[in-house]
Amino acid sequence: LRPVKTASEEIGLEMQFLDRRIGFEVAVYKSLSSDQIFDVDYSTAVEANKRFINAGSVENKGIEASLTYQKTRGEFKFDITANAAFLSNKIVSIKDDLTSLEPLNLSRVRSLPLANIYQVGSPVGAFYGYATDGLFQSNAEAKAYVNSNNVAYQPNAVAGDMKFKDVNGDGVINNSDRVVLGSPFPKTTFSLNTNFRYKGFDMNIFLSGAAGNSVFNAVKHTGLNGSFPGYNLLAESKNAWSPTNTNTNIPVLSSTDNNNNFGRISDFYVEDASFLRLRNLSIGYTIKENWLNGKAKLRFFVSGQNLFTITNYSGMDPEVGLRNFGMDLGKYPLSRIYMTGLNATF
Repeated sequence: LRPVKTASEEIGLEMQFLDRRIGFEVAVYKSLSSDQIFDVDYSTAVEANKRFINAGSVENKGIEASLTYQKTRGEFKFDITANAAFLSNKIVSIKDDLTSLEPLNLSRVRSLPLANIYQVGSPVGAFYGYATDGLFQSNAEAKAYVNSNNVAYQPNAVAGDMKFKDVNGDGVINNSDRVVLGSPFPKTTFSLNTNFRYKGFDMNIFLSGAAGNSVFNAVKHTGLNGSFPGYNLLAESKNAWSPTNTNTNIPVLSSTDNNNNFGRISDFYVEDASFLRLRNLSIGYTIKENWLNGKAKLRFFVSGQNLFTITNYSGMDPEVGLRNFGMDLGKYPLSRIYMTGLNATF
């Protein structure tokens, strides 16, 4: 193995205005990392042989910006800092002129195929699978889904099953129809930190979030799948398709899953993971030192962390995927924490 080599370029600008009450920073960067290390399968019918090799190049480019405003008016003081980062990540090349490679070192969900892929032109570890076109609303609609030769695309499908797309139009739905379904990397991350002070009172509000990334909700594989033995189903399974509940994207409950609704990697599992979270809210009051004869400084406070999250993600926490190539394997979400206390300085 050779060490990864990175060539990078960056240009930045820093400005301040109005007696430094306004500060602005921006940086634009681009990097190309070659000899990226991938886990590759060279196994044969008689010998298992998986090893790490230098197998590709990855490009990262983006913009990072920060804007700060601070103001003092009498005993009232406040400052606000907004940060944003925009990232573009893609694989530029893979050894031996390959266009794609399976990332063997990433998480696999039960008996499902790998959900991620290394593919030229796509983000590292992009989600890769079948595109769907809703659910069949009747047995007749399922039977009518045929190719130009009048051969059924999904002969085992019934009402409530997923309708998979023939993306390349060859009349057969197979691995060649798989497409990139999303990226585990946010296109944008952002935060807003605000501090207020008035006499002895102080308050801090900190929000952060991400947008443009996806999460693979693996919990659906066991929690909504009636054919997977040994697991209780999620409450959302009550919203599965039925003749009286057709306005849903959850397939019909089945003990056999003959259409392989849950056994294929598809856009059913991949969800928008954009979110905005209130990371911290704290309010405090500091007792004036002259009340204590200047011998001590006391601050009472109450605070809360992770108080709310705004997201369309159906899982427990959209952020868990950021630490695992976008795979939500049912990890415990961030806890909501409430605290109160007293800080004493002598």
